[in-house]
Amino acid sequence: LVRLAASLLEAGDVLVLPRPVLRVVFPQRPAERPRSPAHQDHLGMQGTVDALTFWFPLVHCTREMGTVAVAVGSQRAGVRPYVARPGARVFSCDDRDLGESWVTTDFAPGDLCVFRSLTVHKALPNSSAHVRLSIDARYQRASEPVGELSVREDDDLSWETVYRGWGPDAPRYGWRRPGVRVVPYDPTYHTTHEPLVPAEL
Repeated sequence: LVRLAASLLEAGDVLVLPRPVLRVVFPQRPAERPRSPAHQDHLGMQGTVDALTFWFPLVHCTREMGTVAVAVGSQRAGVRPYVARPGARVFSCDDRDLGESWVTTDFAPGDLCVFRSLTVHKALPNSSAHVRLSIDARYQRASEPVGELSVREDDDLSWETVYRGWGPDAPRYGWRRPGVRVVPYDPTYHTTHEPLVPAEL
């Protein structure tokens, strides 16, 4: 995966962002709100806009199980207005103009979906009777700024705890090496812009 990220980014030095996400998605009721509506990863990550997300399933994942759907070409429009959607686990964005640009497919273990941090994407609802298991992993050029939320430790899990028991040659604290610049999270996008709300969409 690192070699693939290096090839796609045309970079000799790739930083593996240390907060991959394991998603365990249980079946949903038809009336339940989307758990992962349309959004761009950049709004939560910040840092460089050229970060890549690698989404891959750990089980056979049909559309009915809630695959990732990507809006083709959406990364060209820059950062979109924030949409306040109650219950969403992501910083949602305005996707009214994307129309028929959404694409997805059935996935199997070993498949991979790659997109940039400005690409608008969402998870389809899990309308099946099965649990969906997938992982989001993120990569960027080590020479570009890294958003602090991408390397911040959880309140109840320190990096020291995470790395405990790792072998002596295992990579640790990749963002602390020379040449890597971590930039603070900028909350002004949310505080200086009135978010769109669902009633306005």
